Amino acid sequence: LLFSIGAVPAGSRAAAIRSVGGVGSRPTAVTVGVTLAPPPAVAPIVVPPVASASASPPAVVPPAPQAPVVQSQPPFVLPPAVNGIVEVSSDITSNTTFSAGTVYVITAEVHVWRYKTLTIEDGVEVRIRNGRGRFTHLTSRALIFDSGSSLVAQSVIFQAADDNNQPVNVADNGGVFFCGGTRVASKDNVSSEKLGRAPPPWSFQATKITANYLGRRDPAGGDGDGPKLDDIDALSVVGVVEPEWKIASVESNYSGDDGFDLTNSNIRLEEVRVVVPTEDGINLTSSNMKIEKSLFVDMTAEETPRDREIFDFEVGSGGCMITVFQTADVDLLGFWDNTPRDRRIYLDSKDMEQPTPLERKLYSWRNSLTLGYAFIYTPAGTK
Repeated sequence: LLFSIGAVPAGSRAAAIRSVGGVGSRPTAVTVGVTLAPPPAVAPIVVPPVASASASPPAVVPPAPQAPVVQSQPPFVLPPAVNGIVEVSSDITSNTTFSAGTVYVITAEVHVWRYKTLTIEDGVEVRIRNGRGRFTHLTSRALIFDSGSSLVAQSVIFQAADDNNQPVNVADNGGVFFCGGTRVASKDNVSSEKLGRAPPPWSFQATKITANYLGRRDPAGGDGDGPKLDDIDALSVVGVVEPEWKIASVESNYSGDDGFDLTNSNIRLEEVRVVVPTEDGINLTSSNMKIEKSLFVDMTAEETPRDREIFDFEVGSGGCMITVFQTADVDLLGFWDNTPRDRRIYLDSKDMEQPTPLERKLYSWRNSLTLGYAFIYTPAGTK
């Protein structure tokens, strides 16, 4: 800021004052000039950011969500028949029908998937190929109805077959498994699940199931619980209850192990018929079976193997019982094992002859129940 003032006369201080109009008469004019000079350029001050331990990281905006890619399971399609035979080697993942006039051969461990239905038309024969292999749960070929799956049939025959798909009188396969969806159970490395739907929309329906030469013996090396060591029964019911089981009649002939097996199940039938299995006739594990019209078990009088009886009951989570209704026909032939080393199986009946307690003896009784029901049972905790 610069000021420009007229010249001050030389002389006294008063003259100087007068010259600017401080004393005496006012000067004729005073000229003041103001000139504004531009300010010097100043660099801007940059303040660095101050780090703070409590400062939040900069917000990250996620990308917009995209619709998931759903890969649908292609529908199951049966292969074409060759000389009237269809080989089934993969899981049944869609509702499927086995049609009359065709033979179907199970050549692998085949599962009927959850919430899928296998319909078998009346009189169809389903063969299960003998032999061993490396499969998901078993080392033998089998037909397995998974928890939540359904069977719709009338009369169906399951039969052992050789490598040429021809029927054979040799039992060396995994048989048929029915797995319920209301209880958790396991047998031979095959398990049922609790699906939590009541009443269950799935079921196993048939007028009659006949099994010929299904199951397998103990492999070389002894009995065991693993898939490579254990024998397998002809027909196995795993975790099934009455609303799921609508099969009226079961017949098992010449099984490779037990004829008919229940694990943690509770079912009702009209008829059960078991003929000459390799081991036990009917095997129950913490299960109940109700029979309305006929119970027939023919073990013959053969004693080998030693551990071979009409009934074999195992108690785990509960006891076992077969209830035979009044007026039903009963025909039993075989050994009723009540030796001290085995679990005792009791008989409560006003009609049937009592087995000899604590002694292994051949048992034979054939007649109708006229006086009341018959109860064949082993309570929980019984040794």
